[in-house]
Amino acid sequence: MVAEADIPEAEKISLDSMPNVWPLYHRAEVVVGDVTSPLAVTTLWTQRQGLEGKLQPNEFAAIGQCYSPRGVSLIIRELLANPNIRTLVTWGKDATNTGEQIKTLFEQGFNPDYTIPGFGPSIRLHEEIPAEEIQRVRENVQYIDMREKIKVTDYSGMAEFLRTLPNERKPWREFGIRYPLARPTTTQMPGELMYSAQGQSVEETWLDIIDTILKFGREKILPGEDFKLDIPSMAAIVRGDEDHITMKKPEVFRYIPNFEDSVARYVKQFTTSERPEGVAYAYGEELFAHESLNGEKINQIAYITDRLKKNPHTGRAFGSTWNVGRHMTAPEGPCLVGVQFTTMHQPSDDSHDLLLTAHFKTHDMFSAWPSNVFGLRELQKLVFDEVRKPLVDKGLNVKLGPLMTFSGSAHMYGGQIAYAQQTLKEFPLDDNRTYRLAGRMNVDPRGNFGLSITPENRIRVDHYDPNKGEVIHTQEFDKRIEAERWFSDTKRASDPAHIMYLGRELANLDTVRRLREKGINAEYRQDRVIEINGKPI
Repeated sequence: MVAEADIPEAEKISLDSMPNVWPLYHRAEVVVGDVTSPLAVTTLWTQRQGLEGKLQPNEFAAIGQCYSPRGVSLIIRELLANPNIRTLVTWGKDATNTGEQIKTLFEQGFNPDYTIPGFGPSIRLHEEIPAEEIQRVRENVQYIDMREKIKVTDYSGMAEFLRTLPNERKPWREFGIRYPLARPTTTQMPGELMYSAQGQSVEETWLDIIDTILKFGREKILPGEDFKLDIPSMAAIVRGDEDHITMKKPEVFRYIPNFEDSVARYVKQFTTSERPEGVAYAYGEELFAHESLNGEKINQIAYITDRLKKNPHTGRAFGSTWNVGRHMTAPEGPCLVGVQFTTMHQPSDDSHDLLLTAHFKTHDMFSAWPSNVFGLRELQKLVFDEVRKPLVDKGLNVKLGPLMTFSGSAHMYGGQIAYAQQTLKEFPLDDNRTYRLAGRMNVDPRGNFGLSITPENRIRVDHYDPNKGEVIHTQEFDKRIEAERWFSDTKRASDPAHIMYLGRELANLDTVRRLREKGINAEYRQDRVIEINGKPI
């Protein structure tokens, strides 16, 4: 996926400079001990701080977590950069099968296309690292797999095991080597601060999201060489009721590592108070057993359902996952910070949609957003099932409504960009639209418009309710520019294609008005070509 011309040249790192330059990536997320130590540990999803507290700094070179299989290449890069490391140990909760991929790489190697045997195309090792260099790591660094051999909560036991490993300080090469990250080409279009994406399904909405970020995301440089494309505020709407079991096109997510296998396990975290062993936080724990300042466990979802049963239109059906006492200064905190349930009336059938809006402070929109939304869907269904009958008994017809996410920082990391581009190449957004944003008169939720010319040769606009078909407002104008400003200033339409359609119709209508002013027998009918003397032109 990386062209040879795009691969930067490598540079050597002297062993003496190692304390100043290593690790190369995510330094804020890695505990650095003695860089001359032969030992490095990845704790996968288990908190690294627990193990750090049981070891002296001179007993290890680095301890770091690795949440995603995309981190496997970064581990290889770090081992190439610091040849002092002779032993790599994996231990902890392997929520994304990352540990298994590291094990397979060391034990079986990798395929000619840089994929790891048995793991498909969603993960490729960085192709700018020569194959022979990856092979040298496999030959010179001992790999030890301690997953499931020591409990993920037994930090003392793990520390004792690490102390039994050889501690000979003899680098396997007299220099480190750094292969700069290849940067995929992106086209950044000028744009505004906030964007939205929507679709009938999770797949469709996600394609809209990654398309938007690739076009309008702004580059942010991260410590080391990595970067991300970021949109400061982004809303995403899933209008259908699809869940992780009923999704119609799971193949759309083929470049998200281990997606289909992990999503079913992941969504369970949203509907239970249990926190998986060794992880820093779980959304369900914060929502179903939120710890107050006095130590009391608060079931916020029970509170939400109770409020909705009493008043379906309440503004207080809100739950927070952000615990100020614990998360403000903690090394890790939840990205999802709040969920809010509300209802919206649908005049077409006098029903009410139960909506869920989820607020994220920071959001990996490529790998994390789909699983997040499928988990939130399960939470929405749980609340819906709890409140539906009591509300129906009160005469309120409630339906499961759209699910919305609002992300304060919606981003994709540099290593995800090529996969996002490939996804859109294989699944073009236009070919996968089911919720049509096509400017059709029956689509724009803000209304339909009838355009005509009055007997006085003025512009007349009738604004129709899209649900009832009734005229809700009529306005007349002497000039086309007045009508255009009215549409713009009063926010009458929401779909860009619909707005373009209205612009074309206003242009045709105004042309007919001008012809009539010159005494020409011209006729305007909406959605039809202009006629002069009864003949189309």
